[in-house]
Amino acid sequence: MLLWNSKVSCARLKGSLVVFLVGATGILTHGQQKTLTVGDVPPAVSSKAFTTTPVVQLKKGEVRPANFIIGNGSQSVWDVRVHEFVTGGHTVKYPVLAIVNCSSSAADGNCSMVASTTVMTADLRPGEEVHSDGYVLEATRTVKAGETVPTLLFIGNKRQSILSIEAAPDAKDKGNTAKPQPWLTIFDERLKPSDRTQVLDAWRNSNATASSMLALPEMWQSDK
Repeated sequence: MLLWNSKVSCARLKGSLVVFLVGATGILTHGQQKTLTVGDVPPAVSSKAFTTTPVVQLKKGEVRPANFIIGNGSQSVWDVRVHEFVTGGHTVKYPVLAIVNCSSSAADGNCSMVASTTVMTADLRPGEEVHSDGYVLEATRTVKAGETVPTLLFIGNKRQSILSIEAAPDAKDKGNTAKPQPWLTIFDERLKPSDRTQVLDAWRNSNATASSMLALPEMWQSDK
């Protein structure tokens, strides 16, 4: 998990709502980010069907610059460093980690979200449900062993979830008439359907927030 001071006030920056966080290192202002402290982030998550690895190896206790944002119905905390994935002949940028809301419960509300790459070690067919070492995998398209997928690793009190950053093409085509869905999902088998729904909502909100905030390049840095 990742840790941060939750005492907040808000202000606007170039049309986007940004949190000014009061804490030991001062107040977040444009050009002066606050920090987050890294807790327990696994070096990898794997089963016989996949291996997911964070794009940056994080050390417990590491302090990293961060942006504090409120929007899309919740507040979130984003590492200022951005990783650039190359997938399907185009690039996808995403902050390397964040704290986001993953539940309607105050006790379970926040989880860590880590940009990662997932290497498939088994084939998947569209619509097929594959169970592997306590995880259940589904994809909306054919996946071959050896394929590398840009993913988001969600780490919370209710286990781990791994979702493709990119949405399924059919969800994109339907626009606002259907909720976007990741084309690849990997859930802990012990998650209830309601827990999976909340993680999917967190994925949608995070993608919307990241898209809006990455339009302000002065707030971010490359992880290279």
